[in-house]
Amino acid sequence: MTTTAIVSNVFMAIFLLGCAWLDVKTRKVPNILTFMVLGYGLLAASLRGNWPAALLVVLFILLSDLPKPIASPVSLLALGIAGVLSWRSLGLDMSEILIQVMMFVIWQMWLQGLTGGADAKLLLALTLLYGSGVFLAAVLAGGVFGLVALLLKKRTLPYVLPIAAGTIVFMALKITQLI
Repeated sequence: MTTTAIVSNVFMAIFLLGCAWLDVKTRKVPNILTFMVLGYGLLAASLRGNWPAALLVVLFILLSDLPKPIASPVSLLALGIAGVLSWRSLGLDMSEILIQVMMFVIWQMWLQGLTGGADAKLLLALTLLYGSGVFLAAVLAGGVFGLVALLLKKRTLPYVLPIAAGTIVFMALKITQLI
């Protein structure tokens, strides 16, 4: 891993810790922060050649004002088109198409009320930046944090904290080349 990538990961870790702190203290992460990192993720994915994933996220944002019975099938159709376009026309590999599937899953989680808007935007951005593995790391960290919350008899959990923890562990494993 290059020095630039390591420095970028350190800045992202600091950013995520700041967002987690805000989420724990206020239960809100300002839109300016989440849209800023989402814009960075969209740009990075586009520059890597996975512009269909970036376009899919933009479409999901536009669909978010539609009723669920319309938004869900349209988003599924868009995912199919993006996947076919990526595979047939652009020659992207399955890891890039899996990122698109994760975009759909994250957006559906938000659409169904399983996650908040800041959580969804951060997960979208991080998946665009680091791939589907970071989504898995964040979900696993969320499970661990959820079990702790259950043991402490807490009803709600600020989910940016496990997103940050899972992402930081994922980045550390990448830097040390354990994954």
